Amino acid sequence: MIILTAPPELRETGSYEACLRMLHWRYDAELVFADQDLPEDSASYDPSEVVTLYVLSREDGTIDAGAYGKWELLCEKHGAQATLLFPVGESAAELGNFTVSLLEGADDQSHAMVTPEAITSSVGGPMPEAWGRTR
Repeated sequence: MIILTAPPELRETGSYEACLRMLHWRYDAELVFADQDLPEDSASYDPSEVVTLYVLSREDGTIDAGAYGKWELLCEKHGAQATLLFPVGESAAELGNFTVSLLEGADDQSHAMVTPEAITSSVGGPMPEAWGRTR
């Protein structure tokens, strides 16, 4: 299984749709699942069958509690690989491996900051200011 997750407000954007198209092109379509295609709990699918979790962050580099929960369950507990996607206009840049840091005083909307392991500004779009301060 390949899963694309993102904060709810990004699921109706061109960036999210571009990510889904890229994943359907890259993998067999029946292996790719978007957030809205998954049940809220993992009882209806086997988390150990997830190979890769793609996480589309907000432009400020944050994700919500739902995306964080999927990352924690699938990657931290079941060993799935994770790939960070960053919105760039109506598309997205694939930034690869990333770290996750819980935010102090986090709420459900801005729960965690995701930071690519190799920070670069060559993705064709603005990078969150916070990423420049993390390295």
